[in-house]
Amino acid sequence: MPTVTARQLRHGLLNVSMDEADVEALIAAMPDEEDRKRASIDWRTANEYERLHPLVVQISASLGLTPELVDSLWDFYRTI
Repeated sequence: MPTVTARQLRHGLLNVSMDEADVEALIAAMPDEEDRKRASIDWRTANEYERLHPLVVQISASLGLTPELVDSLWDFYRTI
């Protein structure tokens, strides 16, 4: 799947009643400090996101989103 912009990803989160604070809380709860720091950098500074990036996969699963739902949101929001 093509990448989506940070704006598109955040719109997608709103569509499933989530927001940046939800993602940031999950990152803050990561047990490994190095993983947490890397995830925070990726979340805060990325201009584009890849659908199968490990952070996207981990966060979407932690939010309880099925891969099928994420795929459909990803496909929809990459067009706006």
